[in-house]
Amino acid sequence: QSGDEATQTGSQPSQSYEDCVGERVGIWWDGDLCYYYGRINEYNASNGKCLVLYEDDGLEDWYDLSKEQVEWTDRTGSKKGKPKSESAVVGVSCNGLKGYFVADASLHPTSTR
Repeated sequence: QSGDEATQTGSQPSQSYEDCVGERVGIWWDGDLCYYYGRINEYNASNGKCLVLYEDDGLEDWYDLSKEQVEWTDRTGSKKGKPKSESAVVGVSCNGLKGYFVADASLHPTSTR
C-alpha cells in the first residue's frame, strides 16, 4: 500500500489525526480487495501520517489517512454505525498458506426462497 515515513514538503496537513491514536481502523488494500485491521500507534503532526500496527501479522506502516480508504471501528472491533453481525472474518489455510476471508453480508442480498 502507501507507506513510507517521508516528510511532505510544503504546507502542513489539512486534517489532524492526533486524537485518533489508539483507535482501531481497517485500511483497504486494492490488490487483496479487503480491509486489514490495526491500531493507530502514533501520529506525526509534521507530515500528517499515522503509524498503523496491523493485528494479523504485527507489521506497521505509515499512512496519510486522508488519502486511504479507511474503515473506522470502535474499540471493541465493530464497525461504527453498523451492527457486528454484518460481517465475519474467517481464518483459512490452503497448501500451507494461511490468510483471512472477510464475508460481508451487506454485499450479498438475502435469499427469499
